[in-house]
Amino acid sequence: MKQHYRYRSITPRLLEALSEAPVVLLQGTRQCGKSTLVQSIIEDRGGRYVSLDDDDARLFATTDPQGFVDALPFNSAIDEIQRAPNLLLAIKRSVDKQRVPGRFLLTGSTNVLALPKLSDALAGRMSILRLFPFAQTEIGGRGKTSVVDGLFNESVIQREYRLIGDELAPMLIQGGYPAAVAAQNPRVLRRWYRDYFQTVTSREVRYILQLGDSERLNDILRLMFGETSHLLNIQKLASALGFSRTSIETYIAASERLFLVDKIPAYHPRSYQRHIRSPRHHACDTGLALALESYDDTTLRQHREVMGQMLETMVVTELLKHASWAANETTCEHYRDRDGYEVDVVLRQGSRVVGIEVKLSQSVSSTDARGLKRLRTVAGDDFQAGYILYDGRYRIQLDDSIHALPLSAILT
Repeated sequence: MKQHYRYRSITPRLLEALSEAPVVLLQGTRQCGKSTLVQSIIEDRGGRYVSLDDDDARLFATTDPQGFVDALPFNSAIDEIQRAPNLLLAIKRSVDKQRVPGRFLLTGSTNVLALPKLSDALAGRMSILRLFPFAQTEIGGRGKTSVVDGLFNESVIQREYRLIGDELAPMLIQGGYPAAVAAQNPRVLRRWYRDYFQTVTSREVRYILQLGDSERLNDILRLMFGETSHLLNIQKLASALGFSRTSIETYIAASERLFLVDKIPAYHPRSYQRHIRSPRHHACDTGLALALESYDDTTLRQHREVMGQMLETMVVTELLKHASWAANETTCEHYRDRDGYEVDVVLRQGSRVVGIEVKLSQSVSSTDARGLKRLRTVAGDDFQAGYILYDGRYRIQLDDSIHALPLSAILT
């Protein structure tokens, strides 16, 4: 699968971090483009790149961590730091001797910071960024601004957009992994995703997470992908698989550490006590989730409920991607209360709130805004705007500060 370099929208933030922090860690699921981005940046900066996927480099790093670090010149990149996590302690000692910005650029395909001793080692010395698979705007070559900022200041709103229509199913099936975007036909695409899933789960479970059974993780992830965008019922998963609740929770934490699943916490305003605190979980990529269940263009269109789930997940993951390079720090949450009101996405910048509902439809009405109206009530003055995303052409004002907004405002 031939690939060409696409601009990554997080690049300015990564360069800014390198100008300020001694150590920068770029995390994200395997094959999302970390190595390509880091090699490009290090080459431009005249530094040295080392991958711990290389057997000799990894042997040196694991047997003599301090010697490995001391042998590296200023402005070095270490790829796949999770393969030798004790390097973080050696990096700490090196940085404490020579504390200058941009000393080390690290990448990690598992969240090594989930280990308290290692995360504490570089506290105050390291800036952490997340790289996701391509956003749709990056695939289309329009990825230099963040739609998240536009949703808060309403600069994203124009009068007319284009329909996505029949392009939606192929977009969901393709997903955003660079190799998948480069795939030439659906059969190659599905095979790549399946091989990727098997390789990542078996390799990382065995060598990094040190869990006993990669097949158990595979089973749990397949069920979680099938329940993407829903509140996760751990007891239901445990019953379906015949595992204990503790085992399920352990493997869910592992899937989060591998960045294969994103946990979206609940928005809970202090003044309102009827909200539900349970998080939602979303698959990291719709292409991966659909490939594991063998959906193609035809079968996906025949299963509207699945298509709706995957559309919501794609919107959530796109917003997470845009939040990673937004001008203002942004968190992604969801809202649901005991009265049955819910909002698919709640974006928060400080106390300011934007609500987003996702609708697999080419029409919208004011009744679709009931969840956003409840969010506006409970958020009070913090509520900035609400949007119902639908596959139409026009921006429509449905209520004070609540708009219907075409999907193409987010996905193209």
